[in-house]
Amino acid sequence: CKSFKNYDTEREEEYQKLQQKLLLLNRLPEDRRGDVAKELNQNIALFENGRKSWRAAKENALTFARNPKGTIIFHGGCGVGKSHLLAAICNALRSKAQPIRSLFAVTPRLFSVYYDAMNRHEEWMLMQQMCTTPFLVFDDLDKAGIKPFKQEVFFQIIDERVTAGLPIGVSTNIKDGQLSEYIGQAAYSRLMVGCVTVEMVSKDYRRNIIV
Repeated sequence: CKSFKNYDTEREEEYQKLQQKLLLLNRLPEDRRGDVAKELNQNIALFENGRKSWRAAKENALTFARNPKGTIIFHGGCGVGKSHLLAAICNALRSKAQPIRSLFAVTPRLFSVYYDAMNRHEEWMLMQQMCTTPFLVFDDLDKAGIKPFKQEVFFQIIDERVTAGLPIGVSTNIKDGQLSEYIGQAAYSRLMVGCVTVEMVSKDYRRNIIV
């Protein structure tokens, strides 16, 4: 279960693994030691520099979870914890004394489901769910691709939610200013109402370094 607590834990565990690998360098053949040490030290430095970024992102997520209003956008490279924080927000909302429901939509998968629903003439049901769920997440929004039809769908959802005052969470690998290319300018303008943008700069914690 993704939570704010294990968000920190996962990253610190990766950092400790790098430190441990650095201590094992003497077991490597001498001709490999230098290159591996250089890579390990670079990645340790990235983790250390990334601490400020991921902790600031966590604080923004915690603040949003306490009072979910408007839009929160996490943007940055792969494996920096954007989706984790959005899932943690969903779980925190669900754990409130008065639980708040969420819909966590991985955007490319969302459109696959939407097209299937269209074939059954049931897309209105999915649209209604996305427009009315108390908290909606578009995870990996930029992975959906740029198409006029998708922009129309985004506009309908975002316009309905903003008008109703329902919060939205977004994760993306691109800067928030580029989102208009994917969701359309009108939807982007609405998405910016009460928007908090959080840039995440850190090492991809999923990457495994083999020593």
